Amino acid sequence: MTAGGSGNGDRAASFSPLQYDLTEIAGLDYLSSPSGVIAEAQQLAAQAFGSDRTWFLVNGCSAGIHAAVMAVAGRGGSAQRHRRRIQQRQHGECAASESGDGAHTSSNAAGNGAVASAPGEPGVLLVARNCHLSVFSALVLSGLEPVWLAPELDARAGVAHCVTPEAVVAALAGAAAAGRRVAGVMIVSPTYFGAVTDVKGISQVCVEYDVPLLVDEAHGGHFAFLPPACLPPPPPSALCCGADVVMQSTHKVLGAMTQAAMLHLRGEQVSAARISRALQTLQSSSPSYLLMASLDAARHQAATGAAFEEPCAAAQVIREAVSRCRLVQMLDKQTAQGAGGGGSGTATGGGSNAAVSIAHFDPLRLTLLVDRIAAMPAAASDAIGTGTLGCSGSSGFAVAEWLEARHGVVPELATAKTVVLALGPGSTLAHGRQAAAAILELDRLAAAAPPEHWAGGMQTEPPQGPPLPPDMVLSPRDAYFAETESVPAAEAVGRASAELLCPYPPGVPVLFPGERITPAALAVLQATLAAGGTVTGASDSSLLCFEVLVVD
Repeated sequence: MTAGGSGNGDRAASFSPLQYDLTEIAGLDYLSSPSGVIAEAQQLAAQAFGSDRTWFLVNGCSAGIHAAVMAVAGRGGSAQRHRRRIQQRQHGECAASESGDGAHTSSNAAGNGAVASAPGEPGVLLVARNCHLSVFSALVLSGLEPVWLAPELDARAGVAHCVTPEAVVAALAGAAAAGRRVAGVMIVSPTYFGAVTDVKGISQVCVEYDVPLLVDEAHGGHFAFLPPACLPPPPPSALCCGADVVMQSTHKVLGAMTQAAMLHLRGEQVSAARISRALQTLQSSSPSYLLMASLDAARHQAATGAAFEEPCAAAQVIREAVSRCRLVQMLDKQTAQGAGGGGSGTATGGGSNAAVSIAHFDPLRLTLLVDRIAAMPAAASDAIGTGTLGCSGSSGFAVAEWLEARHGVVPELATAKTVVLALGPGSTLAHGRQAAAAILELDRLAAAAPPEHWAGGMQTEPPQGPPLPPDMVLSPRDAYFAETESVPAAEAVGRASAELLCPYPPGVPVLFPGERITPAALAVLQATLAAGGTVTGASDSSLLCFEVLVVD
């Protein structure tokens, strides 16, 4: 079940798109400098989402991420201003300590934020390692260098969850100790699997350190419109939690046309003029009025009426069905696992502790844990032409294929151990009952198999990730423009990667361009393939050869 496209059915019948494929003529305003109908539509969106200003995006959420990072890259002014601010805050801290008023005076507190870098040294962006790939492009465009935040990894589900406020504090303190200016903090919330970060806690840290918080909320644009009675209780939006800049893929969860998205700004920590200037650089000078009109329509649909009451009810029907299953489970606060990830050190899972990085779960993004399903009777698998379901690390993929072929339920995505169902405007109770019936049949058929076949999923534990931070040979920008060559795997060790290599599970990149290929990184990638996983971004999918940088 996918959220974005399901919301367009009612409008499609009366919508003749070609008649609205207009250009920037009198009366239709200009996206790059709006003052008429586009400005009015953006203001209505700002009111609906709770921002001070909203921009329409016609190149997806990626354009918003690029613009936000470019906007904060020049933030902060002169080095003298940075030093003066630090001295003022340190003086205030000492005064508070002497007065005994109980003010927070930890070594990680005030004075560690807008530190001036050495002359000519670029600023840094604190980034969750499981960020969207567009963040790397934003680093290339802005010239900023990354300081990576390790997300908490779930060994059972084989997915990455969130970063914690403690991880952000540690990274900010480390940047301050190194004398680096922090341009901002970029996190992902919610994740593809519905885990919502403690945005409020991280926002408070960012306020304390005087750095802006940027949130990739691509899959969370609906949070502001969920009914209070929705179960589990609706998460607060990133804007409500104090984020400075928020990017949302409106087409993913609110029914806008594909490629249509929004960027929201709150407060004055980030310059609105810089965002506008960045978007003028990044976006087409001939934007599609179809995309912009669909953004306005999606806002209207979400903000008026009860667009999410039935989707929430449908999601609850699915949850109740899963609660009756023997093998299939829902990824939630009770089942999510962690291993002390989310802090500095190793981006790894492997423990059985409850996850600590998750504040909420998205009520409309349902992640099914199918790791215990290894086999099904052949008679139950005729629709996909195989007698097994989910062996050798492919259980989630096989379950997703079975759900669609047998019941017409189309998952949003699947991994080796999970299947994700996403609901949105247009999702009905009938859809929920259809999915619930399919899951119950799946569980019944799988449970009928001998118990020794129940322990499915990847038979090899996900490999341990290499320690963070990685050894960065070249900045993302320099790596992007550097000369490259292909070499055998053995010769790649010690060289700087030209590729962004990401193993699934858990979906956290092991190498970004410019980072040194270590024996540990190579071992993780090769072990992932051996365990039945995949590695994206490799020019040679067998990993026999690697594309590396030619560095003098």
